[in-house]
Amino acid sequence: FVVCHFCKRLLTDLGVRESTIDVIPSCLNSNKININSSIKKIENKVISVGRFIERKGFHLLIDAIVDLRHDIRDITLDIVGTGPMKNQLESQIKRANASSFIKLYDNASDAELSRFYQRSSLFILAHMLLENGDTEGCPTVFSEAMAHNLPLIGGTGAGADTAILHGKNGYIANVRDRSELKFYIKKILTNSNLSKKMIKFGKNKLLKDHDPK
Repeated sequence: FVVCHFCKRLLTDLGVRESTIDVIPSCLNSNKININSSIKKIENKVISVGRFIERKGFHLLIDAIVDLRHDIRDITLDIVGTGPMKNQLESQIKRANASSFIKLYDNASDAELSRFYQRSSLFILAHMLLENGDTEGCPTVFSEAMAHNLPLIGGTGAGADTAILHGKNGYIANVRDRSELKFYIKKILTNSNLSKKMIKFGKNKLLKDHDPK
């Protein structure tokens, strides 16, 4: 039993028969979902959630958002989490003069995180495979974001394809290619019909693939 198709591919590469491997995607924890109908989504607000470590790619996402301010003047980014790269990320934001539109939030509670999701219009985890093999499986933040009515962008070299069907409920991007990451961000944020379709598909996928039952 594995939690993502990336793990399944690793096992088949090692010679394990594909028919003996079951993928059980990371499931939604309903206790983390606290929908408040009074909270309104803010246009062009991006959210990213996770531990502040290299493979999560927050440093790459910051650079992409800074660049996109030229095309989407009101784009903002909230990064919620904690970890050893916090000071590095804060310094990067300061050097880019981006403190007014990129914010780090450390150690948010589940209730606070739910509010962050609800205020946002796009979820991104710019994760990647590091040279030493360190990477993601299928992060539970993808299912959390879908439950909060958000389209998704995830990275390559991991198990994002278990949660994200490319072009359906979001996109899987090579996050080391800044132009590619920016392309998909802009494509979702500037097309409300596309965003609505992705949200609808995501909610259906959540019930089908990520329900603990």
